[in-house]
Amino acid sequence: MVVVSLSRDQLDAVLVERLDSICAALHTDPVDAAALEAVGAALVPLGYLGAAGLRTTAEVVGPGLLGLPEFADTARYAARIATGLGVLSAGFLDAERQAQFDQQERARSALVKAVGDAARRLVESEARFDEVVSASASGVLVLDPDGRVSRANDAAGDTLGRPSAELTGTVLYDLVHPDSTAELRHSTDRLRAGEVDRAVGTYRLLRANGDVARITMRISLLRDAGGAPGSFVAVVQDSTELALLRRELHRQALHDVRTGLPNRQYFGTRLEEALRHADPAHGVTVLRVDLDAFGLMCSVRGDHAGDRLLRVVGQRLQDALSPYDALVARLDSDEFGIIVENTADTPDAAAIVEVVNRELSEPTFVDGAGLALTAGTGLVLRPPPDTDPDEVLRRAGQALRWAKANGRGQWALYHSGQDIAERTTLVAATEMPGAWELGETVVRHRPVHSSTGGLAMVEALLRWDRPAALDDHMAYAEPTGLSVTMVGWQLRTAAEQHRWWRRRRGTGVPLLVTLTAHQSADADLVGKVRRALDETGLPAPDLTLAMPTHAVASNSTAADNLDALAGLGVRAALDGFRLAPEELPLVEDLPIAVVRLSPTLTRHRHIDAAAHLVPLLRDAGAEVAVDGIASAAEARAWSTRGAALFTGPHIGEPFGVPGTRLPGTTR
Repeated sequence: MVVVSLSRDQLDAVLVERLDSICAALHTDPVDAAALEAVGAALVPLGYLGAAGLRTTAEVVGPGLLGLPEFADTARYAARIATGLGVLSAGFLDAERQAQFDQQERARSALVKAVGDAARRLVESEARFDEVVSASASGVLVLDPDGRVSRANDAAGDTLGRPSAELTGTVLYDLVHPDSTAELRHSTDRLRAGEVDRAVGTYRLLRANGDVARITMRISLLRDAGGAPGSFVAVVQDSTELALLRRELHRQALHDVRTGLPNRQYFGTRLEEALRHADPAHGVTVLRVDLDAFGLMCSVRGDHAGDRLLRVVGQRLQDALSPYDALVARLDSDEFGIIVENTADTPDAAAIVEVVNRELSEPTFVDGAGLALTAGTGLVLRPPPDTDPDEVLRRAGQALRWAKANGRGQWALYHSGQDIAERTTLVAATEMPGAWELGETVVRHRPVHSSTGGLAMVEALLRWDRPAALDDHMAYAEPTGLSVTMVGWQLRTAAEQHRWWRRRRGTGVPLLVTLTAHQSADADLVGKVRRALDETGLPAPDLTLAMPTHAVASNSTAADNLDALAGLGVRAALDGFRLAPEELPLVEDLPIAVVRLSPTLTRHRHIDAAAHLVPLLRDAGAEVAVDGIASAAEARAWSTRGAALFTGPHIGEPFGVPGTRLPGTTR
């Protein structure tokens, strides 16, 4: 029976508060281990049951948490919940063990007093001993100076696997395993010599049935009135079940729930060891393997099919790489990590990837359907031994992204030069929102000439007004999605410039604004264009909006936007036209006014090969624009072939004009 000093309502309130703390800790990244340990420790004073009750609670709470709406994303939270329960249980066990030790200490103190008084008042001490010892949940032994048991309670008999009556007269050293005898004798000798007041140790015990158990024993020495050594009092506690439970919780904290493979934490620790102890001549190879279209497969077949595939993939990878000194772990939802400690006989990286792909290509039957997978693989080959494990994982992840960008079933090897260039761009991308708010974003203009040499339009370009900033401003705004936020401001700024020119010159100059892929697919693009026209008075026919050809071809929203913009009277254009099979029908099916050829087609040496496009595009009703014109000869060559519009270094570089720059607070 457990006595709780709370009413039912008070207990419910406390448990709800604990559950809220658990949920909050699981949502942190990483999991708030300290908070979970505190929750586990706080359960002990409530009168919680022991290790068996803890195990049952973990079995109930784990699935219960996964049933909560906030943890419905099983792929994301299953491992976090398993880790969290392990940490919570560890906190409970530590607190429970301390509570047991405290209880033992209190019992020991009471026993010391009781046994000490027995030397003066034997009858009274015997009664006190029976009262304290018999009621104790811990095993209690009173030992003669030679270690022979003179008194034992029932709890001691249960712990030692013998009836308490049989323990009387038995020498304590004969009850423990031979491997523990020397340690136990050393502890009692130190007590007898007065070197310590009490001794605490964990010993292996031989039970009557031959089983070996582990016990925790706290021994104190009682001295007579003259200070001579008298009896020993030992308090024993069976720690076998706690040790097994702790070992299992530790294993669960370092292994994936679904596959049984090592998890990311274990992988990182093992990677650090592998780097430190790797063969200097051959090093290690680290792979990150990400399954292609795994989410789609789960959507079609269900999560149970995904779990089945993950287990099969994990087992196959382990089996396939067993000839090598390799560790396979599950790092994330559908991503696996592999460490290969290379030797002279280890195959090269391409051969290892081939082994992985071959294993994944074998069908796995789930619900009667044979499912085969492909995967992208990123590799880091022989990183220096002093490299931080997290950095090695990052590099492998970067190589994996390169592989995934090339299509399904591809692999890529990490190259520092390529990584540095991409990281430079990404760093700049993270700084772009601040640059825009500070007014460092400006609109530059470059001329668009007609085939007669006159000014046909002015192209409005976004630029970052910062030293050392590269020309392609939108390359920084696109990765973070900032370009979608900026499109309205970009259009209004360009339109305001058009109005300024109209007031100063008496006539406006038609504008060309080239959008990015994200801007083209913006669901509110048409609304933003309409608002910009209404707010600035820019005539719709004076605005030409160009979208990347590949964006229109691959995204129906972009195509719909382009069609709707033409309905407003805005001239629609395609930029970067390369004559891919799906591109020419766009010009025929959509109201395209201008097609600007990709610079890869317009270089001088490609003029003759690409010139046949011009009649096809003109027949479809579009003017042909050519970008990248670097000389008068190129302009003449394209003009004679029917091109109507030109941009490039020869035509004119981007320039700033009055009124183009607006502070971030006034956009």
